[in-house]
Amino acid sequence: MQEPLLLPFGGLAAGIAAATWLNRLGIEGFSPAEGLWAFVALALIYGIAHRFSRSRWLLPLCLFLAMMAGGIWLEAARRKGPAPVLNAESGETLVLAGCVVDPPVFYEHRSRFLLEIERGAIVQVSLYFNNDTDPAPDLRYGEKVEFEAKIRAPHNFRNYGYFDYVDYLGRKDIYWTASARGDVPITVVPGRCGSRFESAIFWIRTGALGRLERLFPGDTYANGMLAAILIGETRKLDKVWTEHFRRT
Repeated sequence: MQEPLLLPFGGLAAGIAAATWLNRLGIEGFSPAEGLWAFVALALIYGIAHRFSRSRWLLPLCLFLAMMAGGIWLEAARRKGPAPVLNAESGETLVLAGCVVDPPVFYEHRSRFLLEIERGAIVQVSLYFNNDTDPAPDLRYGEKVEFEAKIRAPHNFRNYGYFDYVDYLGRKDIYWTASARGDVPITVVPGRCGSRFESAIFWIRTGALGRLERLFPGDTYANGMLAAILIGETRKLDKVWTEHFRRT
C-alpha cells in the first residue's frame, strides 16, 4: 500500500462518525469502558492475525475494525453528559465551597481562578479590585475554601455563527461563573483536595509565573506574552497583542 496510514485513519474516522451519528439519533453506543475493551480485543485479534494468518484481506480488516473501535471509544470518552444544575437563580449571592483546581492569576484589576464545587462541576471565579496595588488572595492548588460570590450561568451571544462560549467552558467542566469584590473574606478550610501530581505541576507553574513577574516588574506586555508562549497562561493576554502577533 502506497499510503500505509490511510487504512487506520479511515477506521478511526469511521468510528468517530458512527458514534456521533448514533448519539444524534438518541441511540446509546459504547460506553468509554466498553469501547476501550472492544479496542483492546480487536487489537489482540489484529496481532494474532498478523502473526499467524496469511490471508491478504483478514489483516487489513482486523486493523480497520480495531481502529474503528478506537474511534468509538474516543468519541464516547469525550462525550459530555447532562450539565449539572445548581439550585439558585442567576445573579444570586451564594456561599461557595470547594477545591481550588486552578490557582489565581492577577491581571487588569482582577484575579481569576477555578473552583471545583463537586467532581466535574467547576465555577470560574473572578475577584475585582480597585487598583493593581490591592493584595490578591494567595490561594494554592488543592486548598479547600469558602466565600460569598454572585453566581451566573454563562450564555452565548445570539449572533449566527458566533463562538460557542458555553460549549467551550462545558468541555472544561465549567458550568458557572462567579464574581466578587477583591476584599471578600475567603476562608481556607482544613484539609487538602486534588491530586499530588497536579499539585506539583501547579507549584512549578506558579513559581515560573512569579519568576517572570520579578524579571519584568510592571511590564504587562512582557509578562503576558512570555507567560502565554512559555507556560500557556493566556489570561494575561490582550486581544490586540494576539492580533499583532498573528500578523507578524
